[in-house]
Amino acid sequence: MFVVLTVDVEPSIAGAISDPVVNAPLLHEPVWGEVEGRSEGLGFMLRTLGQHDLKSTFFVETAHVHRFSQTDMGGYVEKILDARQDVQMHLHPVWANFRNGAVRPKKTFSDRCDLIAREDLSEMIEHGIEQLRRWGVQNPTGLRTGNFSVGKNVYGAMRAAGLSYSSNICIGTSKSEGLDYSGGVYDIDGIVEIPMTCFEDKGPIGQGKLRPLQVTSCSFLEIKTALTDLYEAGCKIAVVLTHPFEFLKRDDFRFSNMRANSLVQARFDRLCGFLAENRARFETVTLEEAAISLKGPYVAPTPEGRAVYSLFRSAQNFLNDRFF
Repeated sequence: MFVVLTVDVEPSIAGAISDPVVNAPLLHEPVWGEVEGRSEGLGFMLRTLGQHDLKSTFFVETAHVHRFSQTDMGGYVEKILDARQDVQMHLHPVWANFRNGAVRPKKTFSDRCDLIAREDLSEMIEHGIEQLRRWGVQNPTGLRTGNFSVGKNVYGAMRAAGLSYSSNICIGTSKSEGLDYSGGVYDIDGIVEIPMTCFEDKGPIGQGKLRPLQVTSCSFLEIKTALTDLYEAGCKIAVVLTHPFEFLKRDDFRFSNMRANSLVQARFDRLCGFLAENRARFETVTLEEAAISLKGPYVAPTPEGRAVYSLFRSAQNFLNDRFF
């Protein structure tokens, strides 16, 4: 079974749209997250993937260059590529409300790709492709929309801009009419879509809801069990999500008093160790590799969680957030 580890790499608006004078956007803190001379965000992830010899697809946000220098994120893209990891496009249209580093008088764009006209969205994607190439990405082919906001307009815009693959759907966090896939492989308007894998939460908190396989919101046992159940059911693919900022703790949205989030870091390390030890069952691949190898439509089964693991995760997260 293929497993696609995906990482969304993005700056934080950090309150700048509502009050750009007081709240400047942040890039280095949520991406690199340096604590006592060492990166506990992106750097931690690259170290861990390298130690276990695993591949991942990093979706790097591109529209933020309307506010930040191109070199700010470019240095981090270089580190990702040097680590022989895959880089594709992430897009948060809200950054298009900046021009030359300042907030535009008219805040035209929301952060929902599904609410943007296809022509405007296609232009944003074309701009993102060129930006990735400036950062050294040879042939960008894939996209993940910000907040998993997706509609049929997204796939038309992708096709017009020359992209081929996506992981835009996550019904555990954002639903779109007619695009209610919890896993699998689909052809949507000529684009190969591989949605986020979600499982049915058995509670007690969140009972009955679909929860994405996300490192910060699932225990290691939940992710391991979901992957194992999918493999035993003959599933072809699973997609896991994380962000560099998930591996950091901070006091507020301004990333004050940053320190390593040891619990989430341990989850990621255990997940990577599990995948490395079970390569005969789980082959970690990039989004593009999975899309080329698998033919859609393929509807993946939706695994069920375990109530005891859910209870353990809820207690674990509660204690970690409030006491450690």
